[in-house]
Amino acid sequence: MANIHSLPPDALCLICDCLHQDQDRQSLTSLATTSRVLSRHALARLWQNIPCFAVLAYTLPEDTRTEERVQIEGGAAPGWGAHEIRWLSFTREISSSDLDRFRVYAPFIRAVHTWEGYNPYNESVVVSVTWIKQSLPALGRRSWAMLECVLAPNCLPNLNSIVLSLRSTALMEPVHVFVGHQLREFVLWIPFSYNDYNPIHARSLREKSKERELDWTITPLSNAFARHATDVRTILLAVESFSISASALRHLPDTFASLPQLRTLRLYSKYRAIPISPVSLKCLASLSNLQELEIFVRSGQFLNGVCSAHAPVFFPDLRDMSITTGSVEWCIHFIEQVQSTRISVIDLSVQEDVSATMYARLFAVLARHPSHSTIAVLSLAFDGSCGDTSIEPEALPPDVFSTLFALCNLEIIQLKGRCYAALDNATLAMMADSWPHLVGAELCPMSLLGMSTGGPRATLVGLAPFAWHCPHLTALIAPMQDVSAAEIDGILNRHSPYLYVPVPNGWVSRGSPLIRLGVGSAKIEQSDVVRMAAVLSQWFPRLNSVEFKPERLEPDGSLILGTTEMEERWSAVSDLIPAFATVRAQEQRTQLVAEFTPTSVGSPAGSDVDADA
Repeated sequence: MANIHSLPPDALCLICDCLHQDQDRQSLTSLATTSRVLSRHALARLWQNIPCFAVLAYTLPEDTRTEERVQIEGGAAPGWGAHEIRWLSFTREISSSDLDRFRVYAPFIRAVHTWEGYNPYNESVVVSVTWIKQSLPALGRRSWAMLECVLAPNCLPNLNSIVLSLRSTALMEPVHVFVGHQLREFVLWIPFSYNDYNPIHARSLREKSKERELDWTITPLSNAFARHATDVRTILLAVESFSISASALRHLPDTFASLPQLRTLRLYSKYRAIPISPVSLKCLASLSNLQELEIFVRSGQFLNGVCSAHAPVFFPDLRDMSITTGSVEWCIHFIEQVQSTRISVIDLSVQEDVSATMYARLFAVLARHPSHSTIAVLSLAFDGSCGDTSIEPEALPPDVFSTLFALCNLEIIQLKGRCYAALDNATLAMMADSWPHLVGAELCPMSLLGMSTGGPRATLVGLAPFAWHCPHLTALIAPMQDVSAAEIDGILNRHSPYLYVPVPNGWVSRGSPLIRLGVGSAKIEQSDVVRMAAVLSQWFPRLNSVEFKPERLEPDGSLILGTTEMEERWSAVSDLIPAFATVRAQEQRTQLVAEFTPTSVGSPAGSDVDADA
């Protein structure tokens, strides 16, 4: 009978792979410590992914370190986000002989992930974090300096992925020490810490001109990438903490832009912006493999416009583009120069209020761009009010908005900030006909949805085309006029549309998948609530959320009279829709059964056989 010694290496690897996929670390640890045959295979799985670089300190002899449990703050207030770490300190200098055990495990390490189940192409990774259950180890700056002195370059020869969320300054690590030739993915998120939320500490940090407490971990990154990580494909960097100075971040974009194999570069700028210089933009534009780009641009640095960064080839293969800047004019010129024919996502965030004329220019550029037939997601945010809500934004008129109908494969459109569209029924009908693949349409941000404007608004009838022409639409947010009883009567007097259509072996549902509808500040009478639910259930049988946004508050800050009552009416409409849709579906299914039930064997009612008879 065969024993484990006779199994081929591939079978041994498969055994350990199965345990690794099941996250059975206890069994892997038992194999590593009890089976000589499986020990190396089990160790390779155990060390394949570690939560932080400080774990490597446990490969050193025990007499080199001490350990204590420490509570640290990780949030905006004491106790909020507080968690325990294992604080390690070295008791003596580290020699090369102390690294013997480290050298055994180093080749096994392929990833350092604070996040579990990380997907580099999912933006939610920056806001959705799976915290490591156990307390993480951490080393101080002095201990890291002692370890760095004895570590050789490329000390983790197979490391290809670094994904770190450094929730506290105590967890900061000198990542540059471990950047090597095999690195393909680099993700670093340094969120706000307790000190950043402390007003006194935050103000002192902003006023400091000297090196800040975390600069030692960031400043050497540029040199490390330039020398050792020239084959990186994905870089995501989000820095929120003010414990890092702007000077420490300044040279990173230049270094990243010079990586020839770069495919994804996302420099998140929601809280702290890392601006791209004209030189960096020129280098990025010439990268033939770059597909995803998210950058912040200070348009004032481009004295001659985007042309100052012009390259012979300007983003030839870009697929996903997210730009934050302060000038719509700069955005227009930038998009004009992009040569890619495969852009699917465009996200523009401009800190400037835009006139209808500038909207028209921007939309005309998008409509005639070489990628106009491949753009699937369009997100536009314009806001130059600096938080002043008393300034009324200018709406997108129907004739300007209709220019976007040239984007024939659009699936999602989002208007954010102070950008919204005021559309009539005719424009909505054209929209539904032009965008048959539409999945979501947010034509007005929720902050403006209840605003009373003089622009056109759609009526109830304007929603009908989306039920017939947009079979994938799940969300529609658009300001509407007040509900008219006469319009409801006219709709109910018509023949109800079929929710099911016959097919050779039965019937299939053709009801719209819309589940979310935003109606703005549209008012509805109590007597029309039930009839409104009857109408919407004809078009959108799966609708379960009708969102009402009241008009702006009274000058004293109180709600406008009747707001709560109006919210309750629309809530009642959304509650009644499923019941109406269920009844209508049962009626129509019964009718279809009666129409297509055979009157004799092999002869359905109403068939040619019956007609001839």
